[in-house]
Amino acid sequence: MRNRHRQHGFTLIELMIVVAIIALVGLFHWFTPAGLIQFHVLHVLFRKLFVVPIVLAAIWLDIRGALLAAAIVTLVYVPHMVIQWAGVPSENINQLGEIVSIWMVAILSGVFVGFEKRALQEVARSHKG
Repeated sequence: MRNRHRQHGFTLIELMIVVAIIALVGLFHWFTPAGLIQFHVLHVLFRKLFVVPIVLAAIWLDIRGALLAAAIVTLVYVPHMVIQWAGVPSENINQLGEIVSIWMVAILSGVFVGFEKRALQEVARSHKG
């Protein structure tokens, strides 16, 4: 029954999960006070959690979904960086590196998931005879 709803390669539920995770991580990240060393650990944690919806998007929505998720994460993350961390160049360099990492995760996970899906399809075809 699940495959019947996969006309576009994904289900609406999977798309909603990816968007919801991005929104939740973004909200936690935005509303964690900036500048206080006690909260910096949380900022780093939330920033790293942005990778989760990107990998899920790659698995469920292929590379286009991973790239779209990376774009949405970037749109959520950059304003926070500019507004709450303005005037902290050392942290801004670190944050720019994080954006590069987000895009690398999107590209690599999308490509590798594509390889795996094609390999599994080939195995399935070979077993059908």
